[in-house]
Amino acid sequence: MSLRSLIVFFLVIPAAHAELSLSAYLEQVRTGNKAVRGAEASSRGAGELVEMGHLLLVPTLVGEAQFVDDKKPTTNPLFLGTETSFRSYSLGVSQLTTFGLEAKLSYTLTNTVLTGVSPAFVPETSFFEAKPMLELSQSLWKNAFGASTRAGQRALEAQQLATQATESYRVRLALADAEMTYTRLALARETVTVNRESLERAVRIRDWNKRRADIHLADDVDFLQSQAALEIRRLELQGALDEELSAARAFNLAREVDSETVEALVPLNAESVTGVQAPTRAAMRDDVKAAAETDRLTEAKAEVDLQTLTPDIQIYGKMAYNGHKPAEGGAISDSFTTNFPTWVAGIKFSAPLGVPTIMKSRRGEYDVKLGSALVLEHKLLEQEHGWKDLTRKFTESKHRFELSRAIELAQKIKLDHERSRLTKGRTTVFQVLSFEQDYAAAQLGRIRAEGDVLRVVAQMKTYGQGSTL
Repeated sequence: MSLRSLIVFFLVIPAAHAELSLSAYLEQVRTGNKAVRGAEASSRGAGELVEMGHLLLVPTLVGEAQFVDDKKPTTNPLFLGTETSFRSYSLGVSQLTTFGLEAKLSYTLTNTVLTGVSPAFVPETSFFEAKPMLELSQSLWKNAFGASTRAGQRALEAQQLATQATESYRVRLALADAEMTYTRLALARETVTVNRESLERAVRIRDWNKRRADIHLADDVDFLQSQAALEIRRLELQGALDEELSAARAFNLAREVDSETVEALVPLNAESVTGVQAPTRAAMRDDVKAAAETDRLTEAKAEVDLQTLTPDIQIYGKMAYNGHKPAEGGAISDSFTTNFPTWVAGIKFSAPLGVPTIMKSRRGEYDVKLGSALVLEHKLLEQEHGWKDLTRKFTESKHRFELSRAIELAQKIKLDHERSRLTKGRTTVFQVLSFEQDYAAAQLGRIRAEGDVLRVVAQMKTYGQGSTL
């Protein structure tokens, strides 16, 4: 047996006397259900990627090394030589800012060797050039003051937040389903117990009526009626057993255990159901958070797309200091002086010419943004309506549960009173058995009402606050 199998055995199949609590079962679902584990991992991973948009603005180290050996024929070998060897090394840092300014600071060192030139015309056949340079570029229209850059950041952030919320909601739904499955199995087992006892009483009532019919103290119709009631009890018990088996399968499926056998569960306490309160809700359910982030993502992408359709005016400038010497050290030293500066300033303009297509694309982007906003509004309305509906169901189910408990208590008092009368010889066994059946019916009614309350509470937890991780 593998180590994993041993772990599953000891975690999922404890000793027969151990009772599995709801919290322990939910932990088994978390650790055993691959869909839940996958959703948790995806949500956690998306959360760790939320700040990925900041990478658009972090400084970037850039470097280049180039080696050239050029022996192509030249028109004037006396000046140009027969071979040119060139080496270049460059290292710098570039960064994009939130307001759209692109800056690059670099340092370049080159070495040029000319072979075959006349020293009379070219005194320096080998020399070094060194150059520190600052380059700046600012867009004034497309990506005006960083609009597209910031939109790209928002898009990356919103995409990960939407994924995080979507996967978190999947976890909440799975855990809510698991909680309802636990309740379903616990109540199914209680129902089986009540129905089994009810069947035993139905047998005794049938036998009692048969004895009376055999000695002509009652009509055969009483016996036939009790026989029909017995068959109904058998049918009810079989239905309860089938429900218990189905619930057990669903119970094990949620924790990915291939078995129809489930250990003992902690019995549900009616008193705790009486005191249960509606869970605290978050301002936004996780799936609505995902819709809000999707809307933000759509808007950001539309902004980026609109920027690509916009003409561009860009101003730029360069400033460099230069060193030129036969020796490497001399060139480097000169490059840090202001003796040989280079200044460049300029402006660029570009504009797409497909005006009809541009206008149509702009309308399309606005429609996409409008559609996303409308979907979000509907999702918000749906969320509020769903919460109000669950709140109403919670109040109504709690009221039905209290009524069913009162009925159960009244039937219990009536049964106890009749049993006391039986010990005094003031009633019949048949009457006591009939009252026991009434009490069993009240128990089943209370079990159904209890299940209604707990199912609504589990559904309300999908609106819960806090992280699912």
